Amino acid sequence: MLKLERLAKYYTGKDQVVKALDNINLTFKKGEFVVVTGESGSGKSTLLNVLSGLDSYEDGELQINGEDTSYYASEDWEQYRKKYIGFIFQRYNIIDAYSVYQNVLLALTLSGYPAKERKARALELIEAVGLTSHTKQRASKLSGGQKQRVAIARALAKDAPIIVADEPTGNLDQESSQKIMALLRDVAKDKLVILVTHDAEEVLPYATRRIRLFDGQVMEDKELKKPLTEERLDPAFEKKMQPTALLSVAYRNLRSMPRKTILTVLISLFIVTVFTLTYGSYVDQESTSMTSFHPFFDTLSPHRVVVSNADGSPMSEAQLSQLRALNNVQAVVSYDPILDLYVRIRTSDEMNQGSFFTSFRVNHAAALTARNLSEGRLPQAANEIVLPTPSRSVWGPDQPFNVGDTVSFFVSRDAYSWGTEFDETTPLETFTVVGWHTLASNDWVSTAYLHDSFFTDPAVVTTALSGVHRLELLYGSEVLMELASWNTMIDPTLERGQVLAQREFLTNQVIPRVNPELDVATFLETVELNLNIANAFNPSGDVVPFTISGVQTPQDPDDFRMRTADLSLHPSVLEDVLDFEIYQVALIVHDAFAARQVLQQMAPQYFGLFPYDYEDPFMAIFRVIGNLFQALSSIFLLVAMYFISYLALRNVMRSRQKDYVIMRSIGASKRDLNTITVVELMLVMVHAFVLVYSVFWINQFVDVGLPNYVRFFNFGNYIVALTLLLGMTFFLGMRFNRKIFNQTVQTALRGE
Repeated sequence: MLKLERLAKYYTGKDQVVKALDNINLTFKKGEFVVVTGESGSGKSTLLNVLSGLDSYEDGELQINGEDTSYYASEDWEQYRKKYIGFIFQRYNIIDAYSVYQNVLLALTLSGYPAKERKARALELIEAVGLTSHTKQRASKLSGGQKQRVAIARALAKDAPIIVADEPTGNLDQESSQKIMALLRDVAKDKLVILVTHDAEEVLPYATRRIRLFDGQVMEDKELKKPLTEERLDPAFEKKMQPTALLSVAYRNLRSMPRKTILTVLISLFIVTVFTLTYGSYVDQESTSMTSFHPFFDTLSPHRVVVSNADGSPMSEAQLSQLRALNNVQAVVSYDPILDLYVRIRTSDEMNQGSFFTSFRVNHAAALTARNLSEGRLPQAANEIVLPTPSRSVWGPDQPFNVGDTVSFFVSRDAYSWGTEFDETTPLETFTVVGWHTLASNDWVSTAYLHDSFFTDPAVVTTALSGVHRLELLYGSEVLMELASWNTMIDPTLERGQVLAQREFLTNQVIPRVNPELDVATFLETVELNLNIANAFNPSGDVVPFTISGVQTPQDPDDFRMRTADLSLHPSVLEDVLDFEIYQVALIVHDAFAARQVLQQMAPQYFGLFPYDYEDPFMAIFRVIGNLFQALSSIFLLVAMYFISYLALRNVMRSRQKDYVIMRSIGASKRDLNTITVVELMLVMVHAFVLVYSVFWINQFVDVGLPNYVRFFNFGNYIVALTLLLGMTFFLGMRFNRKIFNQTVQTALRGE
């Protein structure tokens, strides 16, 4: 039983209050077919809206089966409409983007109708209203009369005990009207049907009762036929919507509105892309070294991890193989000191009409990828080299080479070492330039990348090891002096085993310490010297005979660039005495992020060091400040992205708000609509996430112009990223439906 006692409804205008319903007292029972008539503005539609819970009332009472509704909150009215009301709207209020079948199916889905029975029930009702031939037709393509029949089928779909109809035949021809009225009459046998019309003569033959309103008051309440009435109105089949049902509605919404869905996808792609770039930029920035100084290593490359045995013993081939097998290790340089060497490349000096040498650090080509090249390719064979992309900071005003040209260079332990300037007749190593790289250096010296064969060349290994060994010149057991790298040069142009000394070096530094009475010729013939060679792994060193076989004199003592070293040695001299055991190796990786991962994998038997990470306390302060600034910038960017995304999505969601109000009017609860909205956005976000990360993943192998930030992500990072994005999507979705639930359904519909 539906009962109204002294019920009143007011509308407030700018300067007046209009009483739409005034002191209404009515009782409705199951089995009645009630026709409500009256002039325009008499309160007919308002009465239907209040009875169906679409609009509120201010005074009096509305009772359903004896239960007072005056205390109902919006959630209670949602349940009331879901359990008791099937509404046939004058303006149809069907979802234009849905098909006829989908509109009817929606009502069944929202009421929790069993999934296996929905299709048959929907098709049955579509046939009952004469729309079987239009089952799959989009609602926006229907005529007004066809839309009205869809609204009728939808109202009957959930088998609610109360059917309220506002001018249901207003857009139908006479034949269709009679069929619909007959259908409603049959429905009224076990339901309560309340119908508003302006044409009472057409409807009265089917009605059991007539109510006439005037100026918001009941002027007539007349029984036309004796109905088979029952006091109680049993609620419709009602069950909580299952997650699969909510998912199906959300998916149907996305499919039915492709343009809006595409726009939502584009916004989601923007969100995922900005999030990924922000996170990747933060990790990349955190990985960047802020210093170019290390007390023991000259080259602070993000590609170099230095490894030795923790007990100081030499490394075996099995250990080298074990290190090569570590994740993220691209190559192993058996003699790490090679990475502290320089190649000095001869270039032309047009201004002085001569030549000069440009110094580059050396690194293994495995540190490069094709994306690091601006032109050319990676080294694939011996005597191939990749140099920095031509620029004024590297080469000066002119580009000296093109890809495919050969370059002449020699290897040095220092960028500017004494005696390392050869004249034009000096034979040098020749390499072919196969590419230009774009990697920046963290100090003033750029880097050349060479093939693996360079790092196994005996002369290169000898040069590198001579720099890390301590060389002491002895007379007997007395230390005459330490031979530093700046005054000792390995010269492959000398004869094998030959050692030459500068005359001034002998006369001013060596002979006075041995015997001041000797001249140079006598010294060379009679004095035997020794050389003590030691390193960090052999601190005491080994003493071996050392013979100076001749004297050399500078060609031009006043020309600093043409000065020779104090001692010049053929490589064979040191090859015979150096310790070539492998104590300290370099693992070549792609970047600092990979280097730190390699260090975490390393077994306890190894001592690993990443020189690139070295920081003195002063620079550490700047790193903390830099990381803090980067973190704050990232947070600001993400917050800005959230609000930009909200503003963009808000316009999309506003365009769909009418559909959500319609769903609410036919029984969708606030919880249901919020869930549907959130699920829609999450479905789009998941697809956008997969698409963006697929592109980033492909970008690792095929350069598509994006930063290679995916290397920073492990499985846990993907889960965290997806969780954060879905969390943000959840909060976005929850915000969109607030407005329509802050109003009654009728107010929200009028707003649309």
